[in-house]
Amino acid sequence: MNPLQGWRASWAERRQERAERGRELLEQKAAAAKSSADFEARHRLRLEKAISVSSMEMACHRDTWEAIEKIVFPVTGYRIPYYGIVGQQRFPQNRITRSGTDERSTVKLSGPHLVRCLTVFRAVLAVGTNHFTSDPEVYALSRRMYDLLGARVDAVDMNSSEGALPVLIVDASLEETPEA
Repeated sequence: MNPLQGWRASWAERRQERAERGRELLEQKAAAAKSSADFEARHRLRLEKAISVSSMEMACHRDTWEAIEKIVFPVTGYRIPYYGIVGQQRFPQNRITRSGTDERSTVKLSGPHLVRCLTVFRAVLAVGTNHFTSDPEVYALSRRMYDLLGARVDAVDMNSSEGALPVLIVDASLEETPEA
């Protein structure tokens, strides 16, 4: 084999490898798009279920609630990259019961509050941790809360109007729901 033939064979191999990598990338992108579409479909179903919830209690540490309130119910607005500013909305303070001895808060969320929480947490998750303005604490809190709220909302039976008030315990150290 002369040098020209060797070069052509090597070039053909590299071209074949690039084509295979291109096909693999296209397959990965298609799988990611399908996964994203599935997630969006589940998210929309969660929003439909969440709006049907009349009330849900959430038990958490006072600091956890204040962090959630800062993101979801901001006083001055909260900016999420690529999403925009979360509009001002004060959470009704009469729906928060605070325990002075152990720093626990019990918060009563309505269906519209659940929808707002899921929507804002979803927006934070969509940005991810790679954006230069991403706050790892906000991302971690949003991931945990979206998963917890989502699981609780997924368990809601939209055809039933009976049953106990759903209670969500956020912090691992809380063993039982505080009594109001």
